[in-house]
Amino acid sequence: MGKTNPEKFMKMWEKERRGGKDKYVAYRTVLLGIAVMVGSMMGKMLRGGPFFLDYFQFFAGAIGGSIGSLIAWKRSEARYLSLLQEKEHQEAQGGTDPMNGDS
Repeated sequence: MGKTNPEKFMKMWEKERRGGKDKYVAYRTVLLGIAVMVGSMMGKMLRGGPFFLDYFQFFAGAIGGSIGSLIAWKRSEARYLSLLQEKEHQEAQGGTDPMNGDS
């Protein structure tokens, strides 16, 4: 997830984390595996090579996807918890909402 505004990020991440870490990682692992495999097949076809399914490409993409997904989960969870703590602190202080860009 890119750098979105804090409020939008929190809403998106709350939805993602409800599904759970396993589902998050599994979905992205399969998605990247398929994307790498299809991209590899298209590249071979464009170069005039034979069309065949290359499962090695799928597994290479899946391994990369699983590693990247685990890193993304950890970063997003840390950002979410930090923003949540900041929001709770602001509310406890009776201050303005930092999620809306107020100071």
